[in-house]
Amino acid sequence: MTLRSALSAVIEKPYSIQHRATLAKALEEQAHPQASEVWKRTVQAAASRGKFFTALALCRLQVDQGLVAGLLSELAQTFSTNRSKEGQSHPLPQPEPLAVELPEDDEALKELAVQIGLATDDLLPPKDALFPEIPIFGQITALEFVVLALQIEPTPLKPGQALIKQGSTDKSVYLLSHGNVQVKKRQSSGEDILLTEVRAPALLGEMSLMTGVPRRASVEAVSHSMAWKLDTNMLQRLAETHSQLHNELDQLFRQRLVNNVIKSSRLFQELEEDKQQALMEAFELQQVSPGSKVIHEGEAPSGLYILLHGAAEVWATAEDDSKVRVATLTEGDTFGEFSLLTGDPTTAEVLLPEGGTLFHLPAQSYNDLLGHIPQLGEKLDNLMETRREILNDMVAPVEADFEELDEAWLVEEFEE
Repeated sequence: MTLRSALSAVIEKPYSIQHRATLAKALEEQAHPQASEVWKRTVQAAASRGKFFTALALCRLQVDQGLVAGLLSELAQTFSTNRSKEGQSHPLPQPEPLAVELPEDDEALKELAVQIGLATDDLLPPKDALFPEIPIFGQITALEFVVLALQIEPTPLKPGQALIKQGSTDKSVYLLSHGNVQVKKRQSSGEDILLTEVRAPALLGEMSLMTGVPRRASVEAVSHSMAWKLDTNMLQRLAETHSQLHNELDQLFRQRLVNNVIKSSRLFQELEEDKQQALMEAFELQQVSPGSKVIHEGEAPSGLYILLHGAAEVWATAEDDSKVRVATLTEGDTFGEFSLLTGDPTTAEVLLPEGGTLFHLPAQSYNDLLGHIPQLGEKLDNLMETRREILNDMVAPVEADFEELDEAWLVEEFEE
């Protein structure tokens, strides 16, 4: 954009941070000595208006690293844990269009552009304005804030572009600063189900960070969006030393699990919201390490389980004492209902090869819930019958009389 066009846009909408950034860039392209100062004032105006991610993006777009460090230090004082916790909410000032005319002379145009670019006082809210609390950045010290802000990687997204792919082992965490994304999960049937749509600002990808399990869903941009990739190791260190940040991540993690299971579990579908909540509160969160068996075949009933994050394998013993994998479970699937309903010892074992996260409903808690949610027993009965049919089909020996064939001969015949 030309300097004249950029200046015209600011004159029309002097409160637009984007227009002011475009003006600073136009001055920069003409190597104007005041371009950096106009850029600095624009970042400061964005921060003062509570637009943290906009200010961060403009900082990172600036090539003058000395200027960037200073601006990030200012942002840290405004948005880190050092920020003032007191203040009031105020509507943001919206200055009217400026009553100026553009000069024809190029030098006069540059002078006017600098003058308007530096004039940001009318954009600033009152000094007692309360600033928003920013995820992660609002829980760390000013020094940690600057280090994290310098390491964070901008990730621009176009509509339809994937940020996170289901099945990936990448454990990066992203802060969505602009736009909105959809979180989708592909079922074993090949069908994609929409888990949720997320609007900025939001934290994405923390599930794999906290469980160590490969990505269980994909994240795709709905509109033009901007996400910021966080250094995973640094984030883990910060969470270990800042209890409030750890609690914030844990709360986000639990809420994401709850939302996912309500969307995907047949146990919760068609239940009223108050009954969903009562059922959810009765479950205990349980982390499972890779390769662990949650249920051992032949043991006493331990309750009902819902797989929240990860994949589980169900193995049963056939009549010839061989082990047969009868099912692979994904998020939202339940297990343990056989023995819970019948009181008999378990008929299969369940293990999580890659680890994961479960909700566990102890047997006594299940009995207590039946009076409040009578549909629960019926739902589990239906699940049990479906699972029993699959189990019988998988482990029953084939009752057929057929000629034993040599495998090598069989392969050769098919290759001819």
